[in-house]
Amino acid sequence: QAGGVVRLDAAQRAQLARITLAGGATAASAFLADASMARPRAFIVDGSAGTPPPLESPSHYVQRALAPHSELASGTMEQAPRDPARLVILLDAPADAEQAAPLLRKVRNGAVVVSFAGPRVAENGSQLLPAPVARRVRTVGGALDWTQPLQVGRFARNAPLAGLPTPSDARVMRQLLYRADSPPGVEIWAGLDDGTPLVSARRLGNGLLVFVHTAA
Repeated sequence: QAGGVVRLDAAQRAQLARITLAGGATAASAFLADASMARPRAFIVDGSAGTPPPLESPSHYVQRALAPHSELASGTMEQAPRDPARLVILLDAPADAEQAAPLLRKVRNGAVVVSFAGPRVAENGSQLLPAPVARRVRTVGGALDWTQPLQVGRFARNAPLAGLPTPSDARVMRQLLYRADSPPGVEIWAGLDDGTPLVSARRLGNGLLVFVHTAA
């Protein structure tokens, strides 16, 4: 009896269908790969200034949510287009036209870029959003106004988030909205209880630009 280890990166696993031992002529010498082998890879760009404590870092919560299901990598905006990951997550990481161009090419070829809102995106905007955002953070439920924090209202039918249970304990106090003159074609995947968007997306070529309108 002998054993061995085969190490494959995410891109190789995604294309793997069968492993056969050289010289083997029996069913025991072949292994058929299933969907569990294609562990997706996600690349995370954290735009937070400095190094916040883990419980205050957006990347801490995103990594904790994705780690059981994905192979994770992290780095800079410039490194993201060269990484084999087909999912790129931007945590308050704005991109100007020059920075965005390589990632937009990747999206047109089938990648998905998910951007989360934050103070840097609110101040600078980003060329990797489904539409231009208003350069002002909407705040609700603060000490100086009479409004209440917003709850998740609905998930759109026939969208990727359809069928998810609506979290009763989630509250949103800060939100970025699109400009009134934004072009058509943006899909709203999830909304808040006042009808404003929480998650939206635009199709670009074979891929998607997705925006979460609040911080991670």
